[in-house]
Amino acid sequence: MKNLLLKALSLTLIVCLAATLYGCKGGNETSSNASSNVLSTTTDTSQFTSSGLNISSPDITVSYEKVSSSLQSSGGTSSVVTLPYTPSLPDPNYEFNGSISFAVLNRYLNRAMTFSALYWQGDLDEHIRMFKNLGIKYIPRVSAEWHPGSFEQERGAELKAMVDKIHYADPDIIVEACIFECVTRQVEMIKIPQFVQEAFGQTAQKNRRFDLEKMTFDKGDNYVNYWGEDQHVPDITKVETQMFFYTRACEYIDLGYESIHLGQANMIGKNDKDNECWTKVIKMIRDYAAKNARRHYVLINAHTDPTEAFVGTDNIMLVDFNAYPVRMFAAEGQTDHAVSENNPQKCTIGNHIWPDIYKSGIGGKSPSGWYSDKYPYLVEFDNGGIDLSILNKATHSFGYDEISWYAYQPYNYRKEFMTYLYEEIASFKENGHIALPGSRGLAKSEATAGGIYFANSKTHLQKGWGDEGFYKELLQKYAK
Repeated sequence: MKNLLLKALSLTLIVCLAATLYGCKGGNETSSNASSNVLSTTTDTSQFTSSGLNISSPDITVSYEKVSSSLQSSGGTSSVVTLPYTPSLPDPNYEFNGSISFAVLNRYLNRAMTFSALYWQGDLDEHIRMFKNLGIKYIPRVSAEWHPGSFEQERGAELKAMVDKIHYADPDIIVEACIFECVTRQVEMIKIPQFVQEAFGQTAQKNRRFDLEKMTFDKGDNYVNYWGEDQHVPDITKVETQMFFYTRACEYIDLGYESIHLGQANMIGKNDKDNECWTKVIKMIRDYAAKNARRHYVLINAHTDPTEAFVGTDNIMLVDFNAYPVRMFAAEGQTDHAVSENNPQKCTIGNHIWPDIYKSGIGGKSPSGWYSDKYPYLVEFDNGGIDLSILNKATHSFGYDEISWYAYQPYNYRKEFMTYLYEEIASFKENGHIALPGSRGLAKSEATAGGIYFANSKTHLQKGWGDEGFYKELLQKYAK
């Protein structure tokens, strides 16, 4: 009986400690009631379900067990949480608060996995299991609305439940949201918070919504209808656009996201002399994060010109790291051919025929105060449809966008290419990192089915591609 009691007490103390640390908004504060913190967190998140989010399912549930009365009388908690995965304690190697060190940032980028629009992919517990199995710490594109609308404002509780569950499993994980270079009529569904209107010197109106015409480049500019009818690149020099980026960033920070991707910032800032408007908006976002973010800091990145530093008016980098597509191209000697099990469409990187981030020579002082002459960057597999008219062009190889090309290769070549990618980027001796493809939409053609790529083990997810196994091998070898 004594041994049983000691085991129960040890398990309970571990769960209490995990819950206490998880409940710390800034990472260094503690909750006054660890037991109620665990109970309220899991009970709240299990209430939210939709066609896109499956937090609680018949075979994966959160349960509670009563422990012995003697344990309760000795001051122990009365509830034990059972999860499909073991919650992690914070790791000091990933600790930051108010700023982020060069070493910690690079550790995060070493364990990045893109998982686009996670809310809509279902199987949340399974995806969290994969993140934990691989030791993923940074997840780009978790929220990635290309046509932004009122979803975040209307379904914020469900998004927060999703993010909270990820952080319950691993409080170190950074979840990224995107504010892209595209706005449509849907922005006119988004309410502008009164504090945002006031922050930009406007008289606050209770039900004010965004006005698309006030966000776009002037009539006749190439970026008007750039993505299609009523699908424009927003102009950051317009106050309406500045309020939009600030509103979205604040909403994501409040939901627990700790990283913001700003899309193709140079397109949005085409008319932004010396990045004055970007400097203003990004400073406002960082100031908001200092008061409201989980760890009082938000990472900011963007797809920027890979040949020059994206700096503010004070000559400090506006982003914490640069982001860019992988930009592969058909390997030497390859001719256009259909992919098959024994004849993959082989590719390499770094030819510089078109812009890429490799060996760019970008250096600068970071927003956190450190300087690097080789500023950290993260490459990920881009999407963008099909163009079978040409073997190679800047955004396509063998006619496919990057993620579709990768997903349609045979398993053995996917493993070979990812190994090559890690070794090649390591050989550049830069602070370069790879976002493993976890999930992204695929282009469809007569020869391919389209759909969604999932890296998950087929044992755990029937629709998975099964790359999780060799991903783990690569991370163990290269992500020190």
